[in-house]
Amino acid sequence: MLAICVVPLFVQQATAPAVPSFQQQLTQAESVAQPMRLEATPVFDGVISPDEWDPFYASATMQSYLQWAPQHVYFAAKLPAGADLVASFDFGGKGWLIGAEHLEARVSLEEGKPALKIRILDATNPAGPAWIPVQGFADAAQVAATSDSAGWTVEVGLEDPGLGILPDYKGGPVGARIDEVPSATVDAEPFWPRNLAPLKFETDRDSLPAGLHFQPESWGRDITPGNGTSMRLTWNGQSSSPVQSLEIHTLGPAQGSVSQVQMPFAKFDKKNRAFVDYRAQVGADAPIGFHIVRATLTFADGTTGTSEMSYEIAPLVSFDMPVEIGKSQDKDWNERITVYIQSHSSKRVDGQFSVVPPEGWPVVSGNMKSFVLFEPHARKRQVFEVHVPAGTHGAFPFKFQAQIGDHMVEQTLWKTIR
Repeated sequence: MLAICVVPLFVQQATAPAVPSFQQQLTQAESVAQPMRLEATPVFDGVISPDEWDPFYASATMQSYLQWAPQHVYFAAKLPAGADLVASFDFGGKGWLIGAEHLEARVSLEEGKPALKIRILDATNPAGPAWIPVQGFADAAQVAATSDSAGWTVEVGLEDPGLGILPDYKGGPVGARIDEVPSATVDAEPFWPRNLAPLKFETDRDSLPAGLHFQPESWGRDITPGNGTSMRLTWNGQSSSPVQSLEIHTLGPAQGSVSQVQMPFAKFDKKNRAFVDYRAQVGADAPIGFHIVRATLTFADGTTGTSEMSYEIAPLVSFDMPVEIGKSQDKDWNERITVYIQSHSSKRVDGQFSVVPPEGWPVVSGNMKSFVLFEPHARKRQVFEVHVPAGTHGAFPFKFQAQIGDHMVEQTLWKTIR
């Protein structure tokens, strides 16, 4: 009899790669498009318009964006349906679990509308990091979103509510990452580490051949609508291929309101410096905010390089309230507050200062005061006093106003009381 031996056949089936958990995802490095982030004010309409946003990090299904302005951070993303956006920031630049300057913002799409939740992480306690209550950030934020069957787009603007957490000036290191997670994902625990990309909030950057560097001057970078300015663009060094031509224009929302120029490139002097004065004329309808001007250099070998810098299209005056966190009291008290009026005009400015305080905080003194800013771009200190109800704590908006002739300037700033 013939014996038949049956040998079982094992077929190896392909398995899908494991999807990392949210905790694992936060430890994976993100390759960002550019570590130097520029000042630029977007339009909050839920639409990513051409050159409005600075690309940050892209995954297979998400494109994110990130930029800043003094005491503001702006971020946006295009996401698939069913995903939330989680943005993490370390404004101390020391690492996620070091110090107390850590902020997490999570945005969900609920019934077609964006819902923003913000948490602050305090990692200074030796017993372990902890989420701490935070007030004001969500109230002061701007959020806009649009959606369709494929996914959704969200734009977020964070404003410091008087805590002094968001950077006011360029320079210091910042860590950041932007993630998409399924909407059902639970919030991260405070002790989870996060791998943040090291960044710098800056006002200029370049992408030029080796040996050539962009170092623009600081003056001329704020201008009021309907006027002109001169910005000095400076390059140092030399490139292997001579520069043949230069084109300069503004990106984003103000592109159609600011003059564009094309010209031959300047000659380098004996110290290998080339100076170009960009004389920009700003239309009367130009959008207020920070914008980016891009200079494109064309070299003799046909290659190009870019240099970019931020500038501000500003109102006639703006307001600046120093960070002074108030202390809550168990009885009514008067709070003395300082604000600075900053001129952005090249001429004398005469006006009347007024403040609209939070509801239930009557102004005791310092309201409806005339002011004069004699010199171009002058700055004036204004002091007023408000009556604060007992037990008050939280973040509160103050609307500052300057009546200048028939023109009214308004700006809202926030104060925190603990």
